[in-house]
Amino acid sequence: MHLERVGAVSSPSRRRWTPRECALYALALGAGWNELGFASDGVGESEQLVYPTFALTICAAESQSWPDAGFATGDYEPHQLVLGSQSLELARPLRPRGDVTVRTRVAGRL
Repeated sequence: MHLERVGAVSSPSRRRWTPRECALYALALGAGWNELGFASDGVGESEQLVYPTFALTICAAESQSWPDAGFATGDYEPHQLVLGSQSLELARPLRPRGDVTVRTRVAGRL
């Protein structure tokens, strides 16, 4: 591993989502008739609900923009990479429509 890459930060990139993406995600998770609030695509009087883990799809989309899947942390093939840990902490529920700026940071090593 190239230890000098610890602390490296990517350029900012903008990510947006709509109620449609949130509804498709809910359906992909298996939202049923008792969870139509998640799969409503903004239809009805109440605001659409969003599964908290939808935020992880934003991270996955961000990683697709990297020229190197390993974020230049070593000389290895993408199939040799292992996700060591991942966590999600939300300060408030996700809205069905959003616009964020995302940066990726190499946090540390084992």
